[in-house]
Amino acid sequence: HLAMPGLTFTVIGEDANPVDRTWSASTLLMPPAKRFDVLVQATNPGTHALKTLAMSTGPAGDHYPETLLATVKVKGRSQNPALLPETIKPMDDLSKAVIAKQRVFTLTEDNTGFFINGSRFNANQVDATPVIGTVEEWVFRNATQELHPIHLHVNDAQIMSINGVAQTARSWVDTFPIPYAGTANEGTSRPGEVVVRIKFRQFVGPYVFHCHILAHEDQGMMTIINVTSPNSE
Repeated sequence: HLAMPGLTFTVIGEDANPVDRTWSASTLLMPPAKRFDVLVQATNPGTHALKTLAMSTGPAGDHYPETLLATVKVKGRSQNPALLPETIKPMDDLSKAVIAKQRVFTLTEDNTGFFINGSRFNANQVDATPVIGTVEEWVFRNATQELHPIHLHVNDAQIMSINGVAQTARSWVDTFPIPYAGTANEGTSRPGEVVVRIKFRQFVGPYVFHCHILAHEDQGMMTIINVTSPNSE
């Protein structure tokens, strides 16, 4: 949970993708494998702490204290502030795309391992076969009591909603945390949910996505996607 008190992050890229519109933030949540490109502008000399704030990944997850990462010293005479960009590169917005298929991936765990749709990773098992050039909508549901940061290989995603709240995407991403389960009004457990859309652009063949908490990946929370050609079996 990155912060630099007294200074602001202006985000110009996310997961190696230039953003459509830049935005400013005082903190950035960065699960394993997450990347941001940012501009930071100081207006006066001084010393600033770059740190990660105290972080919890959920009741069944891990807990980390606030930690100093670096000390940034700003020196010299003040200059006229540079004009920061408001736009970088238009993104291929999938909000109105034709959806070829919707898939649901449910994340669970117990004392034996971590699962996607009830199965641990099997190198001989393919769990989805999208067709090249199509757009699919994937629903990730987290039934556990800890965050699971999903990392997609090859094809990036556009975040559509988080726990039912629509999102205005500013870039495509390849890493995003799935919130842990909460409690519904009637007292039952309600999985955390993230809905994304993915366009299968160029690559035909198998690849994986997985939880990027590597102990979870190594104990089963990974699956194989095989992108196929039209009319192939």
